[in-house]
Amino acid sequence: MPAQTQLLRNFFFTLFCLSLFSFSAQSQIGLGVYGGIESSKFSGETPDNVSFGSKTGFNLGIRFDLPLTEDVVLSFQPGYSQNGSSVTEKVEVESSYSWFTQTVKNTIEIDNQFISLPILVNIKMSRLFYATSGLAVDYLLSSEAIQENDSEDFKPFLVDGQISAVFGFGVNIPIKTTKLGIQLDYWQGLTRLSKETAEDGTELPRVRLSKYRLVLYWTLSVGGKE
Repeated sequence: MPAQTQLLRNFFFTLFCLSLFSFSAQSQIGLGVYGGIESSKFSGETPDNVSFGSKTGFNLGIRFDLPLTEDVVLSFQPGYSQNGSSVTEKVEVESSYSWFTQTVKNTIEIDNQFISLPILVNIKMSRLFYATSGLAVDYLLSSEAIQENDSEDFKPFLVDGQISAVFGFGVNIPIKTTKLGIQLDYWQGLTRLSKETAEDGTELPRVRLSKYRLVLYWTLSVGGKE
């Protein structure tokens, strides 16, 4: 979709400009890596007989912490994430006896792979704790619909990316010139992940992806002044 593509371009341009500004300020930068788990789920419009369930995935990436003030840090966390959702449909079918029906549940697992780029602002609450919030762009690499032993490409039903609002908190423990920390955050999809129509013209329900993310990270302070 052209509008989302433009938003993605603007987002990356803003990232580039902010990075240049931070480096020119000659402040000390935290550079490191992270990895963790996440629990994601579709939300949005569904028929009464369809429901969404959570799916557990993982993430890993690199982290740049750029101090703006003593208590405020701009944090870039580009990375890879694997997540998705289960989709369950309840269908009424006739039993072998004609006088009653039974409900059968058909469940499909949607497995997504994304390149994610969150830009977050961390606000120091105490020596160890901080609150974080910001925006994130997810660029969809692939998507599969899996049912039992069969799989099908699900990407044709989804757009190229999604923008999310991010809220959370973290703990970091200074160890000389390094920091070891843990961060828990919630990503709320702001734009629809599903396309408006399928390739055959069928209208698709409005669906977004939201998730909880728990990451463990390690950063090393480099450059600039303490």
